Amino acid sequence: AKKIHVFARPTSRYWERAAAMAEKMSHMTECQMILHEMDDHAALKDALEESTLLINATSVGMVPDVTGTVIPDKTLFHTVADVVYEPRETRLLREAREAGCPTFNGMYMLLHQGVKAFHIWTGLDMPVEIVREKYFK
Repeated sequence: AKKIHVFARPTSRYWERAAAMAEKMSHMTECQMILHEMDDHAALKDALEESTLLINATSVGMVPDVTGTVIPDKTLFHTVADVVYEPRETRLLREAREAGCPTFNGMYMLLHQGVKAFHIWTGLDMPVEIVREKYFK
């Protein structure tokens, strides 16, 4: 990636960490990382118009608040990834799919976090195909 736009709430306890990470990544790599305030709708619109992938890495849209979405303007979608895994199709993913965009949810992220944890705790390889077959239909 040449540029990554990160949107966060300036009141979040993670704002300073996000700002430091954006600065560090921009200096250490050839990728420009830009931090924006989540409520800056003009910056969000501009960032999405120049982007090919949107990743929601928040809990917005996850159980119990399944009606929430981080992108209220459906015309701005491209490929949309949502790391939320419950529900499997969030409002964000449903609206992006309905707009004709490719989408994917957080189930495989969750699976591969489990693979790593399983190995750490047991020293064994997790039977990924069995888990995928049983839970990822």
